[in-house]
Order: sequence, then C-alpha cells, then structure tokens
Amino acid sequence: MDGWTSVFKGPQIEADLVHAQLRAKGIRAEIVHRANARGFAAPSFADSDVLVQNVHAQEARRLVAPRRKPYVQSVYAPLAQTARRALGLAVIGMFILAIVVLLVTSQQ
Repeated sequence: MDGWTSVFKGPQIEADLVHAQLRAKGIRAEIVHRANARGFAAPSFADSDVLVQNVHAQEARRLVAPRRKPYVQSVYAPLAQTARRALGLAVIGMFILAIVVLLVTSQQ
C-alpha cells in the first residue's frame, strides 16, 4: 500500500492490541493478516502487520516500542509448558492403561 508503513509485525492477537492502541491515540491504522497454511486469512497466531500512514509512522513506532516483549509469549508460554506436561502425563497414563488391559486380557 503506497503511503503506508509497517510499524509492527507479529502474532495476530498482538497486532489487534497494537491496532487498538494506535486507534485510541487517534492514529489511523490497518491490519494486514497473513494467510494461514490453507490459503485463507483466519484468526490465529499467524503473523500480521500493522500499517500506518507514513506521516504517522514515527509517532506510531514510539507508541509501539514499549511493547517489545511479546505479549503472547509472556502470557501463553507458561500455559504451553503446562499443556506439554499434561500431554506427557496423559501419554504415560495411556501407556499404563494399555499394560493393565494387556495383563487383564492375557489372564482370561
């Protein structure tokens, strides 16, 4: 888009937050969502760009700069770690269940 500059690239959920922050400060901003693997744009953690008009780029970068620690990583990383642990425990539980079923059926 001629006359527009990208001031943020990152996960869509973060791009939505940056977009809202810029709009709240009176800066016109647009989000360009990247297509996912299937070829259509959909809400996801896929990367998106936040664009502003060139005349507002410097002010927008100043507002976006404090957001350098990715919000999604800071919020969801502990959840992802917990999910991996839960998955590991589920796999172990299923393995134990399979052994019990084999032992019970082999005794009949």
